[in-house]
Amino acid sequence: IGQPSVEVEALHQLGQSLEITTNFVKAKSFSIQKTSGNMREVKFNGKLLFKGDMTIENKVFIQQLELVNGKTRTLTVSLENDALDVSAIRANEVKINLAGGKLNFDIELEWDMTNPTDAVFEIEAKGTGILLGQFELKREVDWQFTGNKLIASVIGK
Repeated sequence: IGQPSVEVEALHQLGQSLEITTNFVKAKSFSIQKTSGNMREVKFNGKLLFKGDMTIENKVFIQQLELVNGKTRTLTVSLENDALDVSAIRANEVKINLAGGKLNFDIELEWDMTNPTDAVFEIEAKGTGILLGQFELKREVDWQFTGNKLIASVIGK
């Protein structure tokens, strides 16, 4: 990644904001801010990427996104385990769909970190878009911590 070190700082105010700063030259900051009601603004390096209204129901949220260029997209996220339950951070399955215009893709994330020293993370993404055309990606990451040693494997196509 061309960095001698990686520094990431996150500030999260539940239900209000998430602000992440890094020492990456091309990715200095990312933020999500609640502006009013269910409206959120998402910024990258201080520039507005999109804003949208979010609806949350029974482990599913749907967000209508208004891009800077005026186009809209719909983001749908469903969770196997409720995000507000601490156990959902340790193990969960998340399905994401982003659609609108000539873009439609699905991402499935699954992880089990109930034992952080011996954990599994899987991602599968597929869809179509203007830049990538038709695409598919699948990765499985396993890792083990033993003492001060990390052993990780990444398998996929």
